[in-house]
Amino acid sequence: MCPVSRKTDESSEHAMRSRGRPTIYDVARHAGVSGNTVARVVRNSGRVSERTAARIQRSIQILGFVPSPLARALATRATGRLGVLLDSSPRVRPDGILNSVQRSARAHGLTTTLTLIGDDPDGSLSTAVKAALSEGISGLIVLASRMSTMQQLEQCAAIVPTLTISSDRRAATPTVGVDRRAGGAQAVHHLASSGHRCIAYIGGPPDWIDARESYEGWREALNELGLAPGPVARGGWSPEFGYQATHRMDLRRASAVFAGSDDIAVGVLHALRERRLRVPDDVAVVGYGDIPEARHLQPPLTTIRHDEEAVGERALSAYLNLVDGVVDEADPFLAPVLVSRESTSGVVLREPRVVEEGG
Repeated sequence: MCPVSRKTDESSEHAMRSRGRPTIYDVARHAGVSGNTVARVVRNSGRVSERTAARIQRSIQILGFVPSPLARALATRATGRLGVLLDSSPRVRPDGILNSVQRSARAHGLTTTLTLIGDDPDGSLSTAVKAALSEGISGLIVLASRMSTMQQLEQCAAIVPTLTISSDRRAATPTVGVDRRAGGAQAVHHLASSGHRCIAYIGGPPDWIDARESYEGWREALNELGLAPGPVARGGWSPEFGYQATHRMDLRRASAVFAGSDDIAVGVLHALRERRLRVPDDVAVVGYGDIPEARHLQPPLTTIRHDEEAVGERALSAYLNLVDGVVDEADPFLAPVLVSRESTSGVVLREPRVVEEGG
């Protein structure tokens, strides 16, 4: 690419300064490169030729571009501090994603401060943010589980760069996560391909985003296939909830259950045994999460798996792009995969099965 003339330098400098503080995109236009290339030079990460890096540094000096505090910390290998807020429940397992975020942050020279959001998001979210800010953080990554939490995050973004890890495609703040809706649809298509025509759903509380998305994926897939929805129970994540919901559920016509988490599925399997319904011959079961215990259950559980390591790495990358003002072009929602095991591999009746409720 042709060198930038001195006249162009001077006119660009005047234009940038007249608009206020120059951005990473101003530097990119001035240097004739992409915003991502400028970000790599600012962070001192990735492969950029010496000639291109020198041209970018010259543009930075000419325009008076000042990187964000976090970007400066990364460029000088100093330690930045990233706040991580966890909006969760003892029955929802974010450990893999959380550990991946922390490992990825360390790889970029960042330390993390973990703060829990309590059961009352209306008050505890602001408390958690204040606590994180008091630690001198440069930005936030929020593992958000509840819609009530998501609705308040715009206020955080106005104070400090904020990225959300969530399955909420309606989020107002930059978000990375797993496509839970696609996971719900996968469960239905898997069961329908084996001949199941009445599929029940047992899932988490409606205020929880993952529960909403899994439910919507289940419902939309049934509609797409022309199948009527089976019985529904929504309200908890625990094995006990799955157990009680299954005992209360009318399964006289349902030949399959989609559980919104593997923990729920544990209780579903227990209750089906007590009701003397065989899995998968009488009722097939699909869970979500692929917890370590899933393949050791009796029978081993068919479930929806997502790559927690990839989610954490993707979130940290998206966060750094957010801080640097770089457009993140990668799909923010990772697709899950279905892991087929014995809980769905039995004989499937092509017509609705009728059983006595006392059985």
